[in-house]
Amino acid sequence: MILCALAVLTGCGRFSTVFRRDLTDKQLEAFFRMHTVSGNHAVAAKKLITVPESGVSYLATFHGYADNLKVCKEVIAPLNNDPSLSVISGTYFCEALR
Repeated sequence: MILCALAVLTGCGRFSTVFRRDLTDKQLEAFFRMHTVSGNHAVAAKKLITVPESGVSYLATFHGYADNLKVCKEVIAPLNNDPSLSVISGTYFCEALR
């Protein structure tokens, strides 16, 4: 019976991401946008890279804190204040995954 239930759940698009070993950034964000952790939305720490190629890099996800956004901002503040702490130039920012 358990195997049947798992087969049904893994076949559903909504649950199939949960059972995968490898996720893309977009799949991880989609998961956190659809779920909360202890009633709070997760927050992603990202970096807007300017050199050598422009783009956004997904660095971390904050969840489990009473104020995930505040914790994320506290973590990235030193990185934005002192560019020598980062090898790749760019700006760190936090994004609530709602």
